[in-house]
Amino acid sequence: VDSMAFSGKGEFAYCGGSDLVVVKDTMGWEVVFQSSVPERTTFACQFSPDFSQLIYGTGQTMHVLDTVTWQETGIVNQVGNKKAKSAFSKLIFTADFIVAQGSFSHWIIVHDALSYEEVHCLEFTENCRSMAVCSKDGPGAGVLAVGLATCVELWDIANGRLLQKLPADAQVYSICFMGSGRHIVFGGYDSKLNFQSLFDDSGGCVGEAKLHGSGDVYALMGGQMMCGDQHPLWFALVTQDYKSIDVFEKQTQRFVGSVPYDSTTVKTIAFSPNGSMLGVCGVNNKATTWLIKAEPDFEANELHSFDHGEILSGMCFSPDSSLVTSGGGDKKAVVRKCLSGEIVANIERNGELWSCQFSPDGTLLAACGDDNCVTLT
Repeated sequence: VDSMAFSGKGEFAYCGGSDLVVVKDTMGWEVVFQSSVPERTTFACQFSPDFSQLIYGTGQTMHVLDTVTWQETGIVNQVGNKKAKSAFSKLIFTADFIVAQGSFSHWIIVHDALSYEEVHCLEFTENCRSMAVCSKDGPGAGVLAVGLATCVELWDIANGRLLQKLPADAQVYSICFMGSGRHIVFGGYDSKLNFQSLFDDSGGCVGEAKLHGSGDVYALMGGQMMCGDQHPLWFALVTQDYKSIDVFEKQTQRFVGSVPYDSTTVKTIAFSPNGSMLGVCGVNNKATTWLIKAEPDFEANELHSFDHGEILSGMCFSPDSSLVTSGGGDKKAVVRKCLSGEIVANIERNGELWSCQFSPDGTLLAACGDDNCVTLT
């Protein structure tokens, strides 16, 4: 198996390899689509942003499926394209474009998402091993990042125009955009994470930092990469070894210290406004807080760990740093005193909690989730 993907809510799972492509219903694991692979293995697959279509690449051909009927609705064939001499290794499906990267090749082809017609063929002097598209609104919207041997190139997908080159010390194997698209993280054979601020008000590069690493970087968490930046001086990242939460200075991006934690479980990182506490919650069902300090050395001491019994997605501190709220699949927003852990309020919800935030004066708590509404308490 060389490629896998889930639909938006996890209803369907796709996998493809050297002999078959298969789509299964994840409730009963019944096969809803299956096809042999006559050309070569399927290295790449991607659902469309609205999950109405699935596209997968076999050799130099992309097949488009309707996810309701599971009938093939289109074929994008690059066999006759002299520039596209290798199989597709990665596909990105945006609202407007299908972006196809060749395996160990010097090209990326951009297709119209509706007509499947070729819009641009981007050529490089080095092999491209990774790519990412910023889907967020803001200055990075519609930017394609391509990882090469000596740099990351930023392209305007719509116009096929090179915007910027970010130097790299070695082959870049993984890239992801963060937040609104103002920042990018990439890594590879240099055993480092490279954190880059991309755009200021004039669209220029405003800074670069090399973050420490323990091995070559092959996989980043894409849009789900967690970054906590509420602290006045620091920000925190889940980095590539997933064994810690790493803290850095905002101004210099200097590494400050690590909080040991199984960070594969993390969904939210939060700092208290006074900078004395760090909070984390996620798929281990726990909301954990630490007391942190930087002088004379960075130190993090676990304060509390509360088990909600369900996956947690939201966590926040009150403006005066006296309260912490957490919640998720338990359909509650639980408000506790930070130091004692005493429950102040247990707010029932009509659905899962995905995010929560106090008002600036601390008198209101806003919460939202899968009930399609924001509640104020």
